[in-house]
Amino acid sequence: GFECERALALFDAVGKSGVVPRSPDMFGAALRACERSGEWKEAVHLLRTMVDVRVPIITIAYNVVISACGGTGEWRKAFQLVADMADRKMDRDVITYTSAIRPCQKSGYWM
Repeated sequence: GFECERALALFDAVGKSGVVPRSPDMFGAALRACERSGEWKEAVHLLRTMVDVRVPIITIAYNVVISACGGTGEWRKAFQLVADMADRKMDRDVITYTSAIRPCQKSGYWM
């Protein structure tokens, strides 16, 4: 969506300028824009970029990406992200699990 594209363009411009380091807050703002626009693939890519550039990832960042997947019915990806959090020994909360379950409802899939 347009909001995600604009946020990612600004995010890239700021990152390339070197004026402001890419922070968890900057990533979070871009992730939320992707979530609101339904751009789950872009959100997953940003989350992976956070790992690559060693920006601390908190539960909220994963929750936003899981929610982005949930908004488009991508239940497999949402569950994979919850598993990633477990592998990283990250805390999961009620938002994590409800965001992962939501795509199951949308797709009609229940385990």
